[in-house]
Amino acid sequence: MATIIQTYTDADVSFNDRSLAEAQKVDLTYSSNAVDVQTMRKGFSGQSKGAAKMTCAITMALPASGPEVDPYTPCIEGEPVKVVIYRAGEVLNTEGYVSGGTEGHGSDVASSQVINLNLVYRPWVKI
Repeated sequence: MATIIQTYTDADVSFNDRSLAEAQKVDLTYSSNAVDVQTMRKGFSGQSKGAAKMTCAITMALPASGPEVDPYTPCIEGEPVKVVIYRAGEVLNTEGYVSGGTEGHGSDVASSQVINLNLVYRPWVKI
């Protein structure tokens, strides 16, 4: 009888060349930013190529000693950041900007921080 159990992979992420030990989750969203082309005779006729980009949200535990990295300065100053994500034998190496973020604190919940980024689209590369 064949087994249906599989092994799944972890991911690892670094922010400005610093591996994030407190990272809990990384969400990537890809967008082609293509624009629909409509004509009077044909209606939807196709798409015009757009500038592809990715958005990323990195969720991290927030220890009592403070944030693991400083997303505030690059966000406010508009400084570019480098982001590297490893998964299942592949790496995504890109750069972009911190667009914002959130922090959460409360009773009976872990404090957390989310860094939101707008990133240059790059393909995953086998390692």
